[in-house]
Amino acid sequence: MARRILVVDDDERILFVLEHALSSLGPDTEVITATNAAQALEQVSEVRVDLVLTDLRMPGQDGISLTSDLRALIPTAPIIWVTAHQGPAVSAEARRLGVFGCLTKPADLREIRAMVRRALECGSGLRAIAARNGAANGAYAEEGGSGRV
Repeated sequence: MARRILVVDDDERILFVLEHALSSLGPDTEVITATNAAQALEQVSEVRVDLVLTDLRMPGQDGISLTSDLRALIPTAPIIWVTAHQGPAVSAEARRLGVFGCLTKPADLREIRAMVRRALECGSGLRAIAARNGAANGAYAEEGGSGRV
């Protein structure tokens, strides 16, 4: 089964770069994108998502609020934040919401791919545990280069 990564950022250039960089993780990796939180939540309601990579500062609903909403919908999917606005408050929110990792822009694509690989491995284990415990969410139950960004 393909691994599906959702990338959320209001900058379409960053989406383009990340989509291509993460697609290089292998033929079993599908990357879908959203330019805002509403689109991201719609995507998650329609398809299984194994990992979310999101910007924090976006017009409308920000990445922190999006993460909170995603936790309710896909509790076992790792979430990675990529932001230009890292600080103690962001780190505290990341811990509170169980964010897998937080990268500071401009982030090296090798670093992003490495963190995504680790997160996908961890996410697979979490989903297996959840499935054994009967806690898998509906979406999971239904579907059995370097540079800077």
